[in-house]
Amino acid sequence: MGFAVRALGDIGDETAIPALIAALRYTVTRSESSTALTRFGQPAIPFLLEVVKKERDENIVYYAKEALSRLGWRAGRL
Repeated sequence: MGFAVRALGDIGDETAIPALIAALRYTVTRSESSTALTRFGQPAIPFLLEVVKKERDENIVYYAKEALSRLGWRAGRL
């Protein structure tokens, strides 16, 4: 499953962003999904911010914040 997540990031089709966000929910794909999302650049930021705002699982939030950080996003800056 991790290979599929990485492939989605490599392909770079922005329609894959929601599927990668969903993959954050699974422990086995969480890290790969976070990394793959960074390959999309700015278009992934709004999706990741929604995860940070709404998600209660701190581990998922951690990986979303990690991706945001790698994308250069900082709180209070959009």
